[in-house]
Amino acid sequence: MTSDVLLKEDNMRSPQEALASFLGNYSPDQVRILLWEAFKGYALHAPEGLSVVNDDEMKIALLFDELVELVTAVHALRNAGKLDGLL
Repeated sequence: MTSDVLLKEDNMRSPQEALASFLGNYSPDQVRILLWEAFKGYALHAPEGLSVVNDDEMKIALLFDELVELVTAVHALRNAGKLDGLL
């Protein structure tokens, strides 16, 4: 992971800077692993553990799946040169 934080005077990054930083710091596999670890940590501390998944937990799991797909798609677009001029 790189430590290049691209901040402006108002401590806000442009969308391009945020995207470039994120893509430089996290691969789709890293995102998948980190999100799974976060969900697993939450579930293991829940009284019922992973044996019972309620609607809110299912929504979180689906959000994580969608985030992984989004990151994978953006990486694919970047690798195909379809983000040229954007980053």
